[in-house]
Amino acid sequence: MPDTGIAPEEDKAQHLLLYIEQHIDQPEQLCLSVLAAKFRLSPTYNIRIYY
Repeated sequence: MPDTGIAPEEDKAQHLLLYIEQHIDQPEQLCLSVLAAKFRLSPTYNIRIYY
């Protein structure tokens, strides 16, 4: 993976936010179980990103 100059966790959060923006009109794609599976995170981790 190329070095983007962004910390891995920050990069993951940016990708997650972009995904949310792209799927904002598809709530079934934004439930915690889908986000956790897609981004290989625990649902608890996703909750911490939201708040």
